[in-house]
Amino acid sequence: MGTAGVSDWMMLKAFVLVEHVIGWMINSSDRSKFAGHQFFIIRDKDPDLRTVGAAAQKGQRNTGSAKYTVINEALVCREAVDTIRPHDPAEYRGFDTPVHEFGHSIEAILGLAARSDRVYKMNIRDYDRKLSREYFSFSVQRRFGSAGRAAKSIPGYEQTYLSTIFSSDETWLPTCEK
Repeated sequence: MGTAGVSDWMMLKAFVLVEHVIGWMINSSDRSKFAGHQFFIIRDKDPDLRTVGAAAQKGQRNTGSAKYTVINEALVCREAVDTIRPHDPAEYRGFDTPVHEFGHSIEAILGLAARSDRVYKMNIRDYDRKLSREYFSFSVQRRFGSAGRAAKSIPGYEQTYLSTIFSSDETWLPTCEK
């Protein structure tokens, strides 16, 4: 679903992204767990997530949970500043943000938190418990983010972990092409 003003292009690209990532899941029972999951697309002009009762920081317009994923179109396929960190420099963003936020939803829906904690604690020297829910999302982002990133650049332990959830035979990646 998109708010007024979200482009048809973004609506289509988000649909294709979700269809591919869920479609890559090895277990049909995992795929079926996404029935009813809602994917919302908003714009910079829309209120931040605090206005819908979410436990969010001021300016936050992206999140993922077991119930829904929210992304800001302003952070897709363009140079942009994330509204949650308005003083950071602008940087080019492909599909990293939508994939990252959907990664949060995947981890929550599939109940992977404890498993993720074990994998990342064992393999990351400076593992930060406060960021525990970010590691899986960054792995998913590295695997399915912007076109041009090779899955081979992902550390071996991440490839092994992700290969228990997703087929490693797929090569499709989202692109910014119109």
